[in-house]
Amino acid sequence: MKLYHYNKNPIDTLKTKRVQGQVSTQEIQEAENYAKLFQLPGSYIDHLSFFFDPIPSVLLGSLYGDFHSIWWNGNTIVEHVIDTEDLDPHLIYRVVESPEKLAYLDSLEQREGDEWLINYYVGLNAIQLQNGELGSTRDNLEHQIRVFQGRTAFFYAQAKTRGDWEANKMKYAACVPHLMLYPDSGIIPIREWHQVTIGSEERKPYAC
Repeated sequence: MKLYHYNKNPIDTLKTKRVQGQVSTQEIQEAENYAKLFQLPGSYIDHLSFFFDPIPSVLLGSLYGDFHSIWWNGNTIVEHVIDTEDLDPHLIYRVVESPEKLAYLDSLEQREGDEWLINYYVGLNAIQLQNGELGSTRDNLEHQIRVFQGRTAFFYAQAKTRGDWEANKMKYAACVPHLMLYPDSGIIPIREWHQVTIGSEERKPYAC
């Protein structure tokens, strides 16, 4: 099953920040401490993000116009396509920004501070472990892909109707379900590359 990662430039193999060597010893320690404190499935420097579908490039251009750092009309980016067949049978994944997560967050009285955030993640982890949005097998991951595939455009359109649109509109995929993978090796091979222009339906094969 396919998943989709986007970058300004073509990448021959997807690598986490840790494997790329983009982070200092201090940054690694801070990321690991943060993940441990808030009971996250992995540290931020050990994940790679994916969409369940090719991005709705025309819709993104109409929703964001010219003000977004990525989704602005005329911006050309590279779509990197992976296949779950290339992933280890055992892996850690988390669906982020799912409807269940948003409903849980909206039900809470949001506050500042580590204690509130720890309690939030404890509750979120319990919900997502139960519904399969947090897991550690490829079979369960592929089930989640089937749940969310074909709905990315709908969720982007829905995000603009939420009361937190103004606060979130500069983010990459706020309130839009996508996936965080934590590969043990920190590396995921790529099957296909496409050149995509925001505001256009055209997708051109890209030779990396």
